[in-house]
Amino acid sequence: MKFNWGMGIAIFMTCFVIFIVSFVVKSSFLKTDLYAEDYYQQELDYQEIIDARVNSSKYKGDFFITQSSSGIVVNLPKGINWEDADAAIHFYRPSDANLDKTISVTQNKDVLNLSRTDFKKGAYEAKLTWSTNDKNYILEYNINFE
Repeated sequence: MKFNWGMGIAIFMTCFVIFIVSFVVKSSFLKTDLYAEDYYQQELDYQEIIDARVNSSKYKGDFFITQSSSGIVVNLPKGINWEDADAAIHFYRPSDANLDKTISVTQNKDVLNLSRTDFKKGAYEAKLTWSTNDKNYILEYNINFE
């Protein structure tokens, strides 16, 4: 049996076109969310974020999240009057913006207990932000809820 170059090239081109078309169709159905709707403005204000991170460097390691069978425990930095601070925890879900959650910190406790049903399984970025005495603070923690 003799190999036909014309037939080989035609088969290769057909497979290549099928691959490209399937890639385009699959890409068109892929859901993509922006990190934030106002990310251009956030980029312009990034120096404020850098300053807030520097302000909160002494609290690094004090903000962490643990999971138990009963729920989710958020450990906040100690020594801060949370009732006077304008504080919130934003849970950002990179894969789906509809699963983002923001929880205000209004009670003066160093531990928050959250319901496990409020969060879907997967990766979250938790960002604790607060301001006291005209100073802003930001602490971040990555967690994978199971």
